[in-house]
Amino acid sequence: MKLATPTRTMLVTTLLSLLCLGLGCASGSAASRAPSQDWNQQKVTALAGQLTTSARALYTVLYQDPQSQSLSMENGQDSMGGSIRKLGESAAGLHAKLESGQDRTATLHEYQRIKELSRDAAESARFTDLAMDATQANALMNGLLSQLDGYYGAY
Repeated sequence: MKLATPTRTMLVTTLLSLLCLGLGCASGSAASRAPSQDWNQQKVTALAGQLTTSARALYTVLYQDPQSQSLSMENGQDSMGGSIRKLGESAAGLHAKLESGQDRTATLHEYQRIKELSRDAAESARFTDLAMDATQANALMNGLLSQLDGYYGAY
């Protein structure tokens, strides 16, 4: 069955939002899940760098799309765009700390903040019809967060 582009986009966005919310609910409980991966400074540093890049790419896609800009960025700090912008800044800070040799314990607070911002963005995405490019960029960013959960645990 071939769906019209707006219908396909809305369907993908809805499914992605449900997935993000499911990940957020699983990781948003008061009790955290212990890391499932042994700490690997190089791997975590590389993932944090990729997360920074993907968050900035998603923000750029949102900023350049007139529909996303009007729907998700008009409220500035409390919007999906604002959360993604802050997430990118926090990811850059996490990456810099990891590059300087700081370990899980020293960077855990930054990672928890990133997870909080990703949940905020997922909540905002529920009310936003994202363009396909934004949906793909959001999926990439959430995939990187899932990989980092293995090293930090889920929060």
